[in-house]
Order: sequence, then C-alpha cells, then structure tokens
Amino acid sequence: MREKAVKALSGFPDFIPVAAPAEATTLPNSSVSAVTMGSALHWFDPDAFGKECRRILTPGGLFFSVINARDYEDPFTKAQHALCERFCPRFSSLRHGLLKTKPRAEAILGEQFHEAVFDFPLTYQKEDFLLRSLSSSYAPEEGSPECNAYVTELRRLMEEFFPDSDTLTVPNVSVVFWGNPK
Repeated sequence: MREKAVKALSGFPDFIPVAAPAEATTLPNSSVSAVTMGSALHWFDPDAFGKECRRILTPGGLFFSVINARDYEDPFTKAQHALCERFCPRFSSLRHGLLKTKPRAEAILGEQFHEAVFDFPLTYQKEDFLLRSLSSSYAPEEGSPECNAYVTELRRLMEEFFPDSDTLTVPNVSVVFWGNPK
C-alpha cells in the first residue's frame, strides 16, 4: 500500500512518505493535526498505536479511522458468507475488519469516541470482485483445492445473482470513527 501511495502521490510537494510502522512512526512529537487510516486499524497493535497517536498529534488533533463493511441484509452477501465458511479456513465474517476496528477505536478515543455510518455500495467488474475476494486475509491459499473450488463457486454465485452483466454492485457501508485521543 505504501508503494502505491508513493507512486500516486509523489508529485505532491507536501507528501512525505515515511517507512515506519504505525506504532512507531518516527514523526516528531506534536507534529500532525490529524491521523487518518482506511481499513487498517484492525492490523495495528491498539495500545502502541494509541500511544503513538497521542504523541504525534498536536493539542486538539484528531484521529480518523474509516472502514468499509458489507451489508448482511443483502442476499448475495449472505450467499458469499456461506461460500467463505465452506472454503476459507481463516474466515469469520465479511465484516471482520469492522468488528475488530470499532473496539480498537473506542479504546484509543475513550470518551471522545464518535461514529458515523454512510451507505457506500461498491460496484466491481466481476473479475475485479473475484481478485478482491482472493486478496482477503481469510482467502484460501492460492492453488489449493479449497481456492480452486472457492473460485469456481464464487463465479457461479456471481452469475446466479448478476446474470448477463460484467459488473456487480454489493451493498456496503463506510464507517468513520473519530475524535481527539486523550
């Protein structure tokens, strides 16, 4: 992700990439007015990252974490969940990132915790959706019998729910957690 950011943003003079983990950014104390992340907080050590946020934020500085989550009221999402349970050994939920992110944001922000939810349906080319599904941390290992079966069944599912189309749209929400960590 860092490499993609460098490639996309290197032409902006205020973009300064830092090769450091989120828990130890190497940024000076009180040097940033906002800390933001998208679909990443569930990968960080929450205690160390919270401490780092408080260290680098200016007084009154804000913390923002944004994560996308699938809508389980959707029949296609329910059907994909069933496929994941069948073929993905590390699977827990198509909302696993949100389920891990919210308590971490609450711990970092304490009484300053705020949350907002926005509808954000996602449209994919079918092949891109397949690649997105295979890039998930819970996806079966590439080349394994489970992966081959998962790909076959996911293609069948897309054709069942989205026939005669190269695209599919899945209901999704974006959830924003924000506040001033104390």
